[in-house]
Amino acid sequence: MRLGLIIDKAFATMIGSQRRSTQQRQAVIDAVRALHDHPTADRVFFEVRKRLPSISLGTVYRNLNILVEAGTVAEISTPENVRRYDGNTHRHGHVVCTRCGAVADIRPPAEATEAVVKATEFATGYRVDWHRLEFRGVCPNCASRAGLGGEFEHAAGGETARRSQSAKPGSGF
Repeated sequence: MRLGLIIDKAFATMIGSQRRSTQQRQAVIDAVRALHDHPTADRVFFEVRKRLPSISLGTVYRNLNILVEAGTVAEISTPENVRRYDGNTHRHGHVVCTRCGAVADIRPPAEATEAVVKATEFATGYRVDWHRLEFRGVCPNCASRAGLGGEFEHAAGGETARRSQSAKPGSGF
């Protein structure tokens, strides 16, 4: 999908929710979508000020809240309750570092996600309308700084496992 079409959809969503589009809101959307590392509001503010030097942090926060409410931008909370923003609103999950709050996108196979949804519906009797897939762990940078190297402690079993040399962070999903 072309970026222009995505932006047009975003504006249509806002218009549908009786929110008029503004130059500031467009700049916030552009910044969130350009920063693929799930920026904080402060980071979005820093980027938007390059384009609109007179914009205030409050305006950035207000616009981020409007965009989240409209579904144009997703909000991700980190373990430290720092809000990060994601311009990718297509179905995907996240892995969040419990030490530094870094966030990475994951895209598990659709059939795996569907199997989890079906199992949840079967086990609970609920009809699942929406879900969020999020993992928490230690990112490669924090693991390296902590001296964990290629080893990590498996949270479920307590045993130590080694990542295979061919596996790279972010691969497989």
